[in-house]
Amino acid sequence: LCNHSLLEKNQTLQDENKTLQKDNQTLQDENKTLQDENKTLQKDNQTLQDENKTLQKDNQTLQDENKTLQDENKTLQDENKTLQKDNQTLQDENKTLQDENKTLQKDNQTLQDENKTLQDENKTLQDENKTLQDEKKTLQDENKTLQDENKTLQDENKTLQKNNQTLQEETKTLHYQIQSLQNEKQTLKDENKTLQEEKQFLQEENQILQEEKAKVTDTYRILVETIKARRKKTRGFVKLVTYTDPKRNIKINQMSI
Repeated sequence: LCNHSLLEKNQTLQDENKTLQKDNQTLQDENKTLQDENKTLQKDNQTLQDENKTLQKDNQTLQDENKTLQDENKTLQDENKTLQKDNQTLQDENKTLQDENKTLQKDNQTLQDENKTLQDENKTLQDENKTLQDEKKTLQDENKTLQDENKTLQDENKTLQKNNQTLQEETKTLHYQIQSLQNEKQTLKDENKTLQEEKQFLQEENQILQEEKAKVTDTYRILVETIKARRKKTRGFVKLVTYTDPKRNIKINQMSI
């Protein structure tokens, strides 16, 4: 009876040992799978970090280009203001020349009237009239010079107006370019935010896997300690015999009295 009881206990321990070995192998396979998945997640996380760095560099480049365009736009605006002031100055000078031209024309008419009066008054005044005629000729020459200068100023004024129109069109084009860059910048910010959210999600999944791995490791350690403890209890009653199963080509441990 004692021998039969020991055989039953031995058989029970062998069955439990086989079950624990299978569970142990299953845990090892699951642990290996979790390690491979963890490595994959680490690689994916690194890839996301590299892409995020690249996007940050591109974003900085766009910000620098945007700043350069803003500085150029400010310079063009200042030059446009200067041209407008110069144009106004030229217009004022032109107006002054026109007023002076009118005054000269009136003076010329006055001289003509005086000349006619002097001719009627006295022949003696012919010499003075000759002098007045010479002065008249001088004034006429000066008037012609003023007219030429006035024409030149008008031509320059037209050129400045054309240049001002060109600058306004260039400024409008720059505004469109700046708006386009700002839109691209906002798109990059949105993409960067999405990548950061994906990175956070991967980090959280990695943390969960790490916690599950720790649980599996603790379970495996407890099972190993349990097996060792049971082996110590049965060491004085049974001995472990190892033989090879020819069909499955594996080694099997079997306890024997």
